[in-house]
Amino acid sequence: MADLLDIDDPAEVLAAAGRSAVAGAAAVGRAVQTARHLVVHPRECSQFDEDLIARLDSLRGVVTETATATGVRSAATYHQVAQAIPALIDADAVGGRILGNVV
Repeated sequence: MADLLDIDDPAEVLAAAGRSAVAGAAAVGRAVQTARHLVVHPRECSQFDEDLIARLDSLRGVVTETATATGVRSAATYHQVAQAIPALIDADAVGGRILGNVV
């Protein structure tokens, strides 16, 4: 079952961002680990095989670079959420004061 998120609670917003960042880091780790295992052991091969090996090397590089960039974005998103929490707390307090005056 999906986690319920109370957007009025800054701690829950930060916790959800943290869970997302941890899941992202785990996925990045798995992708990079998988890419590292995409190797062909040296042996005699045809030109066709050499071309395929070159493409595999290129693919491994793309997967590694993309996964690394995704990890950086995931961490940056968490930090941006953490920096936005004070604004969320202030907005919640202002909303509470407004509702307190209306009721």
